Amino acid sequence: MATFNRIQIDLPEGWQDGSVLQLTEPTAGNTIPATITLRRTPLEAGVDAPTLARTYEASLPAALPGCEILQSEVIEVDGRAVHRIEFRWPMGGSLFRRVQATLVNGRQSLVLVCTGADAGFTTYEPLFQRAISSLRVS
Repeated sequence: MATFNRIQIDLPEGWQDGSVLQLTEPTAGNTIPATITLRRTPLEAGVDAPTLARTYEASLPAALPGCEILQSEVIEVDGRAVHRIEFRWPMGGSLFRRVQATLVNGRQSLVLVCTGADAGFTTYEPLFQRAISSLRVS
């Protein structure tokens, strides 16, 4: 029996926690809610945040046709290098924007993904920046 985030499940030995936590803005009506997703992924030894983020960034054009990268930079959060990328893409007649921050802690990556409609993105930007700046791994 393995335990991940206080959840037990019967799996063979060696499975690793690749948790995903998604938080969604409360909305009224037919608006597209903003979301914050936190993803934890096991890594091979020696992978750093910029390398991991560059690999992801290189895959964007094929994964999201029409994707436009607005900003890509390495910032410091809590004394650690965090790769921050901001991009937008069209989907289903709407334009979306995402800010993604990638932090590597040992052999695990922590990716914080903040997504919203492009038209109202500036409304959420302070909240998203606060979430990225508060990112900690203990």
